[in-house]
Amino acid sequence: MSNLAVHGVVDLHHHLLPGVDDGAADLATAIEMARLALADGITMVIATPHTLDGTYDVTRERARRAHAELVAALAAASVPLTVRLAAEVHLHEAAPELLTQHPDLSLDGQGRYLLLELPHQGPPPGLPEFLFRLRSAGVTPVIAHPERNLAVRQDPELVAEWLDCGVELQLTAGSLAGAFGAPIRDCALKLLRAGHAAVVATDSHSLHKRPPLAQAAATVIANVLDREAAQLLLVDNPARIAASAPSNEILRPAPRRRRGLLSGLFR
Repeated sequence: MSNLAVHGVVDLHHHLLPGVDDGAADLATAIEMARLALADGITMVIATPHTLDGTYDVTRERARRAHAELVAALAAASVPLTVRLAAEVHLHEAAPELLTQHPDLSLDGQGRYLLLELPHQGPPPGLPEFLFRLRSAGVTPVIAHPERNLAVRQDPELVAEWLDCGVELQLTAGSLAGAFGAPIRDCALKLLRAGHAAVVATDSHSLHKRPPLAQAAATVIANVLDREAAQLLLVDNPARIAASAPSNEILRPAPRRRRGLLSGLFR
């Protein structure tokens, strides 16, 4: 792995639990996804099955069973990937109470950091109040893939209000690598350059259609910002979140503005 752009990636958003949502279809696929993650420089995955999304809505009991099955299978297959359990929780009024009941929904397992998915078309009017409610309870929301939100693509500075509420933003590695198309990539780059993102995660769902792309993202980040930013977003901040570090230890890279038209052509 000497050619990796960054080592020891901690992936806070990954759908490799077998047979629970639109991620790994079965145990064999999940094991191969784990091998692919290792090859991409990932050493820890936080498994984040969809919760409260109205489609899959994976229960804690089902998620725990799938997690235990996968951990045992990885050990038997000598695949040295650490897999912990959390959830990708859709914006829902029941989320704060559910997190209180099940702290293992959180990215750190202690109820301090919650991976929060917003409606894809745009945030509801009451979002700031909802975020304030979580922050008042000692929870830092980590908003998943804001660059894929239609309203954010139309106005990337929309996230400033959310950041003022004390949230962190998670960009998707594939978005930075161009896997979701130019408009989403452009939005991700704008958020990255503005210093708005604290985490980059893979949101990997499959071996081929949605692979991890952590190293591809690291190369983009290093080119747009610097290597230290790639380390911060893919390794250091995710590791701090997974370890339930205080929120003031989650740092964002300094903003980087384009220096002119020609420099922007090569980003």
